Amino acid sequence: MSKTIQVREILNIEGRPIRIPDRNADGDIAWSETCPVCNGPETGTQPKLVDLDTVSAIRSLIFQMPQQIRKPDDPQMSYRVMEAVRQMKDDKLVLEDADYEWLHRLMNREIPLGDDAPSGAIQETMATALWAMNSWVVVEQMSEQPAIELQHVVQP
Repeated sequence: MSKTIQVREILNIEGRPIRIPDRNADGDIAWSETCPVCNGPETGTQPKLVDLDTVSAIRSLIFQMPQQIRKPDDPQMSYRVMEAVRQMKDDKLVLEDADYEWLHRLMNREIPLGDDAPSGAIQETMATALWAMNSWVVVEQMSEQPAIELQHVVQP
């Protein structure tokens, strides 16, 4: 069996696009101004921003996964999901049930608190670490049957 996720722009809790740093083909952050000598960002420059969509959200989950939460099957599962991304058609991402479930477990995987965490610190998941207050709506928009349908709000 398989599940289908609509590939679309991901909206925040206000119905506006979530903006993330753009990345080049190597996965490095694309900067608005780069040094011609060192090819690094100029002092004080900002990263170029793009709207988060389903595919970039999946890439963020996979490529920003901290080492301390990785599991032995993560490389294979990451490959399977990215293979489905490469094969998608018509803005529909078709994932095998196991791949879909792994993706959602990854979003809900807890990140251990550091030894220096203050008393009463709240444990974050991958989704809350990446998207903070927007994590619930991002996860919903990456579901086969979202519980919500956000409407895009035109920014003034």
